[in-house]
Order: sequence, then C-alpha cells, then structure tokens
Amino acid sequence: MGSIVGIWARVASSPRPDNTETWRFGESNTIVIDGEYEVFCDASVRLIPAPGHTAGHQVLYVDLVQTGSVVLSGGLHVLRVGRDGQRVPPFNADSAKTAEAIYRIEAFIDASESELWIGHELARFNQLLKPPEYNW
Repeated sequence: MGSIVGIWARVASSPRPDNTETWRFGESNTIVIDGEYEVFCDASVRLIPAPGHTAGHQVLYVDLVQTGSVVLSGGLHVLRVGRDGQRVPPFNADSAKTAEAIYRIEAFIDASESELWIGHELARFNQLLKPPEYNW
C-alpha cells in the first residue's frame, strides 16, 4: 500500500494518474498513492517517495514562479549539518531506506537544479521573504 495524503479541496472529479485510488471520508478526499504523484498533473507540484523516516515518507517538489524549483525535505534531512555531513537522521523507521532515499533525492535535486529547503533549519527560514513581501 502507498502513502496517504489528505486533499482538503474537492478533487474527486479531477483527472488522476493510474497510480492512485481516491477514497471519500466525510467532506475530504484521501488519495492512496503508490510511487510519485503530480498534484496538479503539470509537474509543478510533485510528491516524491523517500521512505525511511517513516514507511510512507515523501519529499515535496514545487516549481515556484519567483523562486524556481524547491524540494521540501520533510524528515529526510533534519538540519543542514546532517546533510553536509551525509548523515542519516537518528529518528528513522528504517535507516537503510533513509540512506537510499537521501542518495536518490540528492540525485533528483542535482538533475532538476532544485534548491533543498530543510524544514527545521531556522537560519534558512529567517532568510526567506514572507507575505506580504513575498507574493506567492
């Protein structure tokens, strides 16, 4: 079974790739994903499997108009020092899968010329423009 992502908008009528199933739970849709997933079917927002931190862990690729391509690390990298030292974070369901995911995602970042944004990296967060200065 793949990862579960809650989509809070009403998306049941949207076209979906072959690697998904849509389940209705109340007023939300949940899509069960097996593999990579393009959220808007145009490659601008993609969920990319990176299991290890958790069984269904994913990173998020976003192609931003003003910023360019960005990969949000989730739990793949916790701090920049861990990425720079090529260390697997200590909190993982499967360290071997995390190491494999790190290798694969780093190759994707290089190939797509993306910037990695590490979620727990306060120094990087403080550098980012926030609304209203940044116009999404």
